[in-house]
Amino acid sequence: MKRITFLLTLLLMSTLVLMAGKAGPQAKLTVSCTVCHPGDTVSIAGSGFPSRATVTFAIYGPRGAGMTFTANGKGQFVVIHPLALDAPAGQYTATATSSSTSATTSFQVQ
Repeated sequence: MKRITFLLTLLLMSTLVLMAGKAGPQAKLTVSCTVCHPGDTVSIAGSGFPSRATVTFAIYGPRGAGMTFTANGKGQFVVIHPLALDAPAGQYTATATSSSTSATTSFQVQ
């Protein structure tokens, strides 16, 4: 009986360790420029989202934007945001949210 209890405990512990190791990567946004200028094209890359997740994306700041799209099979995407020549200076925050994860980054327009 002790041997069966030991084996079951060992099996349970092994399963828990394997499950803990399967945690997905944390969602992340990376911006092409942290200090940008009017007329620049800002690329914002996302990773660590669920495969083919519907993502709601928004840029908040003096002049914002928003959209919804689907991440690729690896949970990645790239948003290309051209800044207008008259883009107002200030701090901008980009957020991407799916049903189970979200990420935020920021950049400044000077």
